[in-house]
Amino acid sequence: MGSKRVLIVDDEETILRLLKSSLISLGGSYDVITENNGESALERIRQEPFDLVVTDYMMGGMDGMQLLEAIRQLHPETKVVMITAYGSSELEQQAHDLKVYRYLTKPLEIAVFRQIVKEALESTTVASPGGGSIFPDSRAKQINKCIEKLLSEAGARCVFLCEINGKIITQVGNVDGIPIDEVTSLLGGSIATILQVGLRIDGEADMSNLAYREGRQKDLYALNIGRSNLLILVIDRAEFSNKLGAIWYYARRAAIDLRNILGNA
Repeated sequence: MGSKRVLIVDDEETILRLLKSSLISLGGSYDVITENNGESALERIRQEPFDLVVTDYMMGGMDGMQLLEAIRQLHPETKVVMITAYGSSELEQQAHDLKVYRYLTKPLEIAVFRQIVKEALESTTVASPGGGSIFPDSRAKQINKCIEKLLSEAGARCVFLCEINGKIITQVGNVDGIPIDEVTSLLGGSIATILQVGLRIDGEADMSNLAYREGRQKDLYALNIGRSNLLILVIDRAEFSNKLGAIWYYARRAAIDLRNILGNA
């Protein structure tokens, strides 16, 4: 695996040196760059994308929230950790609406900071189904473990967990060449329609429903998890691919586990 690029932004040089040295001490897999203001950080991001940006909120000139907004426009996939000594519920909600990966308040524990950075760079993002917030680490690990198990059992190319409205919660596997946002949005609409039909027929809107598409090169499966979430599998067709019944069994079992996890979140 190549080096992960991390940009740290803070107008206090002491903080920059501390956070940079704490990440470098983790090993040689991180390329850590620092900038002491939002404007220079944004210019750097325009020139070269980063896997993770760590930014302070309160800075002279462009603040951390403005930087986060700009990053979302330039590189929506970039993960951002925001740190602030001026925390408030309004500020936290605004950061979450912009899909911040973590929102941390000072004083910052370096061990916690390093662990969050490691998770951000080595695992998939798991967003709350209710918005842009992130599940607690233990819950995120449960979700990813369940998704990765399904990927292996079904022999899938990739697996997505998303909201019915198409917003991705997490994904695993090889997604190259797959228009993820379009797939999740279209399937979310289809499943939502099926749920409404079920409600009209027998009054039960959150039963398990499977949408299946057999293609020449790829098979597609979509299974709802209650009324709010959707599980999607893409499987490359091969001579020994799992059959529909087996995929349905694995997917439904995973859906039950995920419903328990999400329901307790």
